[in-house]
Amino acid sequence: MTTATILSRDGISGEESASVCARSRIYALFSRTFSFPEDRLHLEIRENRWLQDLTTACAGLPYHFRIPQSLRWDVHADYDVFQSGYIRLFEVGGRAGPPCPLHSGHYGQDRLRTMEELVRFFSFFGVRIRAGLMPDHASVELEFMHYLSRQEAEAEDEEERLSCLRAQRDFLNRQLAGWWPALTARVKRERGGGAFYRSAVSLAGRFLEAERVYLSRQISDS
Repeated sequence: MTTATILSRDGISGEESASVCARSRIYALFSRTFSFPEDRLHLEIRENRWLQDLTTACAGLPYHFRIPQSLRWDVHADYDVFQSGYIRLFEVGGRAGPPCPLHSGHYGQDRLRTMEELVRFFSFFGVRIRAGLMPDHASVELEFMHYLSRQEAEAEDEEERLSCLRAQRDFLNRQLAGWWPALTARVKRERGGGAFYRSAVSLAGRFLEAERVYLSRQISDS
């Protein structure tokens, strides 16, 4: 059984589809971005390497996807301030919880049911979540899409590839695409947390919508 690892840094071989590689890479980048921030991530953002990696991956997508110039990617020079912004926005709040939770279960009526559905989905594909991680966290769901797109790249025939595409479409429609707009709306209302995370949430939402359209067309054309 495969273990889904968040913050994966492994690449995809050059023999595999460049477009699938780009899609998988973007999911991995966003998964890492919305995990609890490391000082290494902070440094990569400050040195513009994070945005360069994302821009390079976007250029390889099988459809047109542009990073709006209006988005801001600046972060505070102090890592502790950057980390505090993440905590303030996504993790700490009052009795109702954080202002912009990254757990999809908070956007539905029954979080336990949401998590149970996610675990069943992961288990069906032979994936289990590392201890300490919640199945409904954005980083986990994004990492799972990274995993599914890699499975597509490794498909041995068209039937297997189509099956992987359907899995991506179904998971995206039932999970990420269903609650991300609500997260985006909440982040827009918040002044704290910093410009980087507001831009990252907005761009991830654009990417998920582009993916939803792309997957639907790929399946209907097959």
